[in-house]
Amino acid sequence: MTMSPSKLNQGQRSEDGTMLDFSDKHEGKTTDFVLVYRKSLLTNVKQEKLEYFIWRLSLAGIIIDAERFSADADLVFVKLHASNDVVFNYADVCDIDLACRNDDYRPDYDTPKGFLATPLTRPKTDNEVYKRAPESVSMDRPTGITSAEKILIMVELMNRTKFGQRPIHDGEHKWTETGRLNDRQLLARYWGSTKCWYKCQPHHTIERYFGTEYAFYFAWLGFYIKMLIPAAALGLICFTFGLSTCNYKYFNYRSHEICNSDQIMCPKCHQEGCTFEPLRASCGLSKMCYIFENPTTIALAIATAFWSTCFMEYWQRTETVLALRWNVRDLELDPGTRPQYTEAATTLRYSPITRKMEPFVSTKKMIVGYVVTGSSIFLLVMLSQSAVIPREDRQGGLTGEG
Repeated sequence: MTMSPSKLNQGQRSEDGTMLDFSDKHEGKTTDFVLVYRKSLLTNVKQEKLEYFIWRLSLAGIIIDAERFSADADLVFVKLHASNDVVFNYADVCDIDLACRNDDYRPDYDTPKGFLATPLTRPKTDNEVYKRAPESVSMDRPTGITSAEKILIMVELMNRTKFGQRPIHDGEHKWTETGRLNDRQLLARYWGSTKCWYKCQPHHTIERYFGTEYAFYFAWLGFYIKMLIPAAALGLICFTFGLSTCNYKYFNYRSHEICNSDQIMCPKCHQEGCTFEPLRASCGLSKMCYIFENPTTIALAIATAFWSTCFMEYWQRTETVLALRWNVRDLELDPGTRPQYTEAATTLRYSPITRKMEPFVSTKKMIVGYVVTGSSIFLLVMLSQSAVIPREDRQGGLTGEG
């Protein structure tokens, strides 16, 4: 269980109702966060996870101070302190904007007057409250990290800290005949087993164990394979039709003409080793082409177009249902800046939306890129045309001579 120190101090009182002393052992350091647990509720596995978690926090630069509760020896408080250097470092890692770094910070001058004002809403420098707490009362930009920002960064830091060298498991994956079953056992038996390759995937259990992102991937993969069944069946029908009718003149008259032709083809090259070949030498190749390109191929192409449309529509419905079920319908993902764009954008520009310096590609550089790309494509098109046009002229000349 985690809680902020303010809530902890408010909740812990002695039998006579007075607030218990919760001072820090480290002089000059404040408690930024407190972990509370009961030793009697910890098993050996949980104890190892807790010790590893606290050890990982110490590696991150967090000062650890464990202390037992004087009124209850079973209750242990683990007080956490983060120095300003650690907080500033993880503020950059977690992409948290600190008020002391905000250059656009503007104090609120529209303060209430008269009986609506208090020393907090309308501070005065000659007031006793202002003198005793100038940083809290003043509306100027904070000179340091606030307690709320520290708590937020501590929460992000603990969420990013690993509990173990692998994801936390709730038990062994081997099947047991007695006792409570965990998600690992269920997935290993009814999803990860080869015997269940044809069965539907347990999306709910996958989401519970792996998380929503992995669950969506396996849901999409299963849906894609399911939708491929009719498309694969139709493709198999077309292949079978071509294989069974490749020797029939009525369906494959082109191959029949090639196989029974007495015409002689010109050599494929101009070297001495190239010889004339009869047209019927391409009989086997023409039949093989017919197997994959027969009259039913047109129907397969049209059906594939309809299939792709149906696939997208039905997957969108399935995705929406799963998103509602897993409570991520209104979740917006920020993919961030692509690494390729960051490498290409050598300059930075201030964004009025995010109020940060972001990678930026100048208009001049974009125009140069478009011109180079367009010129390259135009050059390739002209090269292909120059290779095709003389061949057509040569064929026309040969036909005219004949």
